[in-house]
Amino acid sequence: MKFYVAFFFFCVTAISESAEISEADTVFAQKHYAAALELYSEARQTQKDDWKRLTIQIIRCCLAQGETERAVQEYFLLCRVDPTPPLEWIPLPWFVPVETAIGMSLREKTAEDWLDPLQKKPSNLAATLLAAGTLSASPDQTKRIRGYQLLRELEAILETPISETPKLETPKLETPKLKPKSEKERSNKTSNPTSDVQETAFRRHISLLAIALRWKQRIPKLRTQTELTPLRRILDQIPEPFRAGPLFLFGQAARTVGDHETAVLHWMRIPILYSENTPLSVEALRESALSLEKLGRFDQAERLRHEMIDLERKQLAPSR
Repeated sequence: MKFYVAFFFFCVTAISESAEISEADTVFAQKHYAAALELYSEARQTQKDDWKRLTIQIIRCCLAQGETERAVQEYFLLCRVDPTPPLEWIPLPWFVPVETAIGMSLREKTAEDWLDPLQKKPSNLAATLLAAGTLSASPDQTKRIRGYQLLRELEAILETPISETPKLETPKLETPKLKPKSEKERSNKTSNPTSDVQETAFRRHISLLAIALRWKQRIPKLRTQTELTPLRRILDQIPEPFRAGPLFLFGQAARTVGDHETAVLHWMRIPILYSENTPLSVEALRESALSLEKLGRFDQAERLRHEMIDLERKQLAPSR
């Protein structure tokens, strides 16, 4: 009898926890990100088996609301348990709004705390990219130089075989709850073609994003439209799911050389394809409106400003 009672309460608890996650998913789909963030955070406290998925959803909610500081912290935590976390949700600083510049000090401290141990042993490439990108946006010149130096190292991975990058190689993390691997499994680990292809692709994507982040140094020096060609070549190689940030910087590059039409075409892809990234979508609309004014298309610019205001209002509006 005791067994059946215990089993009954186990089932009730499982159903309750599943319903909690289901509610969070529903609220998230409705774009009520603040409410979804609260629900996902509560669910993660009890749903240990779904910790990774819930953490990813928490990061997405934070990014949608512009809570970059927490997004950075959560992504670093994700990197602790996942050697290849999803790059579409990595909170890289493609632009730093003036109103959040003060918060950069907290992000820099978080990046430096994670970077020091990363420098001493084989590390998670995504964590290194996030730390390097965060420091590259610092107002402190010493930190900025350090960040760009790390981005250059990550960029070099594109031409370097896996066996020749000991400092920045992705670690093989083991989960304590898993059963020990058999001798046969261990011997097959290094010869798994699927695993090798996935790791190579991940390393390549890390390198491409590092190259794109370094465009921030290059953009002010651009003078002619022909200089956009190598940037466009890199942009075309970056997979669509995490192309939003590079699209934004490419738009800035096009504007710098006076090609406002191309700039708008690239910026407008962000609110259309990546509307969940509210801060970047708002900034893309803002930049597009300015360039449209340069082209004399004032009515279109005004419409984009209204869209920008509506998007900002939704981001900051009460969620429930």
